[in-house]
Amino acid sequence: KTMHWNAIRYCIGFPPDFWYDIADEVGFLIQDEFPIWLLGRAPENPIAERIIPEYAAWMRHRWNHACVVIWDAQNESLTDQTGKALQVVRSLDLSNRPWENGWAEPQAPTDCVESHPYLFIRSWSGQKPFRMNEMPGVGPVPHLNDRQKKLSVPIIINEYGWLWLNRDGTPTTLTKKIYRDLLGDWSTTQQRRHLYARSLAALTEFWRTRRTCAGVLHFCGLGYSRSGLLERPEGGATSDHFIDLERLILEPDFERYVRDAFSPVGVMLDYWAESERSGQRRSLKIHIINDYHEDWDGRLVLRIIGPATDAILDSRPCTVKALGHEVISLDATLPTQVGDYTLIAGLQDESGLNVQSCRDVRITCEGN
Repeated sequence: KTMHWNAIRYCIGFPPDFWYDIADEVGFLIQDEFPIWLLGRAPENPIAERIIPEYAAWMRHRWNHACVVIWDAQNESLTDQTGKALQVVRSLDLSNRPWENGWAEPQAPTDCVESHPYLFIRSWSGQKPFRMNEMPGVGPVPHLNDRQKKLSVPIIINEYGWLWLNRDGTPTTLTKKIYRDLLGDWSTTQQRRHLYARSLAALTEFWRTRRTCAGVLHFCGLGYSRSGLLERPEGGATSDHFIDLERLILEPDFERYVRDAFSPVGVMLDYWAESERSGQRRSLKIHIINDYHEDWDGRLVLRIIGPATDAILDSRPCTVKALGHEVISLDATLPTQVGDYTLIAGLQDESGLNVQSCRDVRITCEGN
């Protein structure tokens, strides 16, 4: 709740039963995923006749929980068997909740599909590393395969990023090459954590403000943390953001930047340049969204922080209608002094709201 999350997915394994009781009480929405994960193939592929009784038992165990709002038949699996099985058991749920069928076909117009737009996966797969200055070329609708497009149903992004760090700040087995590509061989823990937090926040802002998805769910809020020095399965592939799990202390940069990115009244500075020449004048687009059911009134502030500089470039009142989306363009002149700067688009209101979207940019000499 402190991260502005109102929905979570239980992924490839069920938690203790009392977690569902807590979610009922505090109002968390749960996408409850049955533990089938094949990717393209598996040692033993599922068969509908075998899955049907397991789906039925799972549903009976969960269907009185108000928190369960989506039955999730599988994760990232190319199979027609889960679709056949869920069609048999769907009528058992008197609430007729929607189903999500992984990478396979949605089975009804009221269902939904998952998308996992892992932009940073390119390094891991041996391609040119993705950089945030490529974001202007990313389309507003996340990738779906042809099977998922058979019906026009809502999209839920419940995995994205591919920048995991272990709790000690070391890369995982899947992200070692990414951090070498982006930060070099001798990056520090703080450099990696800062890159992860700021990139994840920017991606969250991007997908939320595009308004093409029914939900954006972080992956992952709680998982394991195993050294990335060993290869899988001994070495860990993903991890969460705790630095002290016993005391539930989150990594500070993640908590600071990603929490703002999930704010119900959110902001995105639609600016992705890594470097600019000094003194340039730019028109900056700023997206503001309002997920509340009442209008929001406040102030938009554009700041720049850098060498001997902390200046407000523009400030103006703004209103966003209930469940609305506004795009505001502000003109700004970049500094003449070279150095590393941070542009910040912030929202403020009388209730104490103060959320920010941050972008780092290096200002170079004319002609560099």
